[in-house]
Amino acid sequence: MGQSLSLRLQFGSMVRSMSLAAAVWITIGAAVIGGVACLAASRLVHLSVRRSHHEVGIAVLNQLGVIYAVLLAFTYSDVRGEYDVAAQAINAECGSLHGLAILADTLPPDRRDPLEQAIASYLAAVIEQEWPSMAASRSGSPQALRAFQTLWRTVALMDAGDGRYAGVREQMSTLMVTAHQQRETRLFQAGLGMPAILWVVLISLAAAMVCFVAFCGMEHLVSQIALAAVFAAALALLLVVVRLLDHPFEGALQLPASDFQETLSRVRSVMSASVPASP
Repeated sequence: MGQSLSLRLQFGSMVRSMSLAAAVWITIGAAVIGGVACLAASRLVHLSVRRSHHEVGIAVLNQLGVIYAVLLAFTYSDVRGEYDVAAQAINAECGSLHGLAILADTLPPDRRDPLEQAIASYLAAVIEQEWPSMAASRSGSPQALRAFQTLWRTVALMDAGDGRYAGVREQMSTLMVTAHQQRETRLFQAGLGMPAILWVVLISLAAAMVCFVAFCGMEHLVSQIALAAVFAAALALLLVVVRLLDHPFEGALQLPASDFQETLSRVRSVMSASVPASP
């Protein structure tokens, strides 16, 4: 009992993270199920009985295929669009933070150094804390949130001095607003997913179509089993791709933190190259 529960938990974790290995095993499993269903149908229902329902069954299968194709096309378009939105949010957030670091480098050392350190701390928190959190729980990291709040307070409370740096402060505030908006978009996309009812509909229709293929009246059983297995594997593979795109920060197609790592490297390069500003 305990071993069975452990296996179920491991399988659930594998499906949730949806690694490449999990995707392959799900596809193979679907092919096996399709073949077994075809074999069971051939033993439960005589060939002559299945052939007598062939014309009606083909008509229904064609209609189900059209409905499924339309639904799957809209679903794929939606999840792919959300995946691209998440990727664009990462790029825009990193671009804003890099621009912030470049502007900070124009400030005197007493204002520049705390700001550049706050930017680097936030980027490091996203890479080390928030990215694993988005992959595991589809939520942000408290450490990254605190680092971002510290960064924003540093910008908001920055003393413009005699007004010479007032324009720089205004530009940095604009970049912070953009970074905040893109961060919220990124976290929203991490927690967003297709409604469960839509998954139920997609899987149910796929199973129904496999059953129609399994009960078709083919004379050669081996060919029918191969056809049902390939058909079930193809449907499973399509659903696996949709699942991978549905959660962009986990699984085999997860968006990497490479943009943040590159931005952190650029910020540190700016910090190491900084020289005291002339009075």
